[in-house]
Amino acid sequence: MDFFCKLYEWKFNFENEALSAFFNLADHLLLLAQDAQTQEKNTPDCPYCELSNGYISAREKFKLCCGELLKTENVMSVLAKLDLCFEQMHGEEVRCFDSKIFYLHQWGELRELAIRALKALQWCEIEPVREQLDTYSKYN
Repeated sequence: MDFFCKLYEWKFNFENEALSAFFNLADHLLLLAQDAQTQEKNTPDCPYCELSNGYISAREKFKLCCGELLKTENVMSVLAKLDLCFEQMHGEEVRCFDSKIFYLHQWGELRELAIRALKALQWCEIEPVREQLDTYSKYN
């Protein structure tokens, strides 16, 4: 599926909730895709809770508003793997108020899956025109 065209279609049909859900998921994937040092610096409170809850909430809204995009096998597959990666975290990987968790192996895997999800959503093509597309979704 061509996400680029779909997003423009949503914009011109005033489907602001779908646009907002798409960009919200992309924003959370971008946070998950950051290198460990950047994540440590930018996530001061409870890193696991902030990032996992933010991602899960964004993914649920995406599924609700952008379900047709999930029909793209690659998107479904990589989001399912991301979900599983979060589910398999335990112990040190989910320690509250410890930003050193980002340097653990499972967080590296999560980072790679977030990068794959962004590729599946064609983020490289969409990011340059985000401001133009995201005009309406900013207000939802």
